[in-house]
Amino acid sequence: MFPASRGALLLGGVLCGCSLQDVSSLNRCSGKPESAACPLDGGGSSGSGGVAAGGLATGGSATGGADSEVVGGAADAGSGAVAGDAAGGQAAEPIRLRVQYDYPPPDPVTPAKASKAIRADLQIINDSAVDVPLSGITLRYYYTYEAEPCSDFACLSVNDDAVVNDCDGIAVSFQSYSSSTANAYFELSFTADAAAGWVLGANGGVSGNIKLQAFKPKFEVQDLTNDYSFDESIESLTDWPKITLYRDGELLFGTPP
Repeated sequence: MFPASRGALLLGGVLCGCSLQDVSSLNRCSGKPESAACPLDGGGSSGSGGVAAGGLATGGSATGGADSEVVGGAADAGSGAVAGDAAGGQAAEPIRLRVQYDYPPPDPVTPAKASKAIRADLQIINDSAVDVPLSGITLRYYYTYEAEPCSDFACLSVNDDAVVNDCDGIAVSFQSYSSSTANAYFELSFTADAAAGWVLGANGGVSGNIKLQAFKPKFEVQDLTNDYSFDESIESLTDWPKITLYRDGELLFGTPP
């Protein structure tokens, strides 16, 4: 190992394009007066190179540049909202939504607690501190079918002055399900074009009452009493955790069967 001063001198020689012979000349002329063998200019320029090398080693671009990149990167990451959150900054505002349900009066021409259709009035409420668009929101109503499952739906009405104000923006799909209390569900979602403009306001914004029916082919009568999400005693819109709400596939409200 070279002494520290000689190591710095060697580094200066390399960075300045000096050869090892140049360095040996410097060592030989160190402390001697100017002469043909020890010219002042040669020693001065090589000496400057040594100082430059010392600058690089202690605070020049080789070290200072690396430090600036790390510190600057961290500062930049912390200043942006997304990067700041990822770096342990303020957490994003949690989204809190809930579902309300009521059961409309039964069809008078079918037996008690049975119907030609599953009927449900549904409403979404936003309890978050931020506005929440209906894009990516889905609701699931769970039931047990006898013979054939439901395969059709009808949107009976929405309020013209509500957030959800057009049945054409509502879609329903039907899926099988496996549990001891339900073997199917129908899922309500919102079409992309409609959902882009349907936004629930912060701190209590509501979708408005969405009146739905799901039914079997030819409106075959079905038993509602064994349907997980059904409750005939709920006659006005009430929070109902037996209907689940998802946002982009994440469960935010309710308990599946």
